[in-house]
Amino acid sequence: MNLTKKVYLKKGIFRAFFLENIHYKKNIYKPLNIYNESLCFFSGKTCLISGGSRGIGFGIAQRFAKEGNRCILVSRNENNLKTAICSLPFSQNHQYYCLDVRNPYQWEQLAKKIDKLHVLVNAAGISQYSFLPRISVEEIKNIISTNLLGSIYSCRVFLQHFLKNKGGSIINISSSITLSGGSGATVYAASKAGISGFTKALSAEWASKGIKVNAISPGYVDTDMLNQMKKEIRDSALLSNHMRRLGNIEEIASAAFFLASNDFITGTTLYIDGGI
Repeated sequence: MNLTKKVYLKKGIFRAFFLENIHYKKNIYKPLNIYNESLCFFSGKTCLISGGSRGIGFGIAQRFAKEGNRCILVSRNENNLKTAICSLPFSQNHQYYCLDVRNPYQWEQLAKKIDKLHVLVNAAGISQYSFLPRISVEEIKNIISTNLLGSIYSCRVFLQHFLKNKGGSIINISSSITLSGGSGATVYAASKAGISGFTKALSAEWASKGIKVNAISPGYVDTDMLNQMKKEIRDSALLSNHMRRLGNIEEIASAAFFLASNDFITGTTLYIDGGI
């Protein structure tokens, strides 16, 4: 029996197609399981998040903690760290360390204190709000050291932990500005472009050892960093993508959890920017 026919509705362009000889029987039809099984059981891991006391880093920590993972937060501000730890689900399971991500020696000392690590998230970062001629050399060094070198230093010392575990996940936070550009953000864009290149190269080095290295490039996200920008910049941010809205921290955190839990993604930069 030929069941092929088209049904046109006057309201709208909706078209339903009934294909020939397709039978849905209760005893043989099974819905497609689109969920990653490892994602459902990604818990009991130790996750270190730099910049984890606020903003995107803290949002990622919240998501990992909610799923039953142990978080180690790293930041320069101890008061912010204490507040963040107390705000995490199962707060007694987590810990923090005061550390300047720009200092390679401090990273080396921290690595000695941590026995096992499964996930490393490099979310510490600072922004830029002025044209290049107005930025001092010290500011340039600070942006590059915080946004780029800090991630390189942390990966360098914790690779041994991942080799010991026979695998692990590194997630670096880049930015969609590496594609779109942006006046008043030249050094910031350079530092984040460095993150994207570093991520790709590091993944090639260590993929055969089960170590995944990926990056997330957010667009404009509703954070304290965005609120520090001038009003005209914040207003233009709403029009900078096809969705005509800001991203939220939870959307970035969900992407980080996905990358950490998926075993076959590496060397990828995931753009979460609403379409640019």
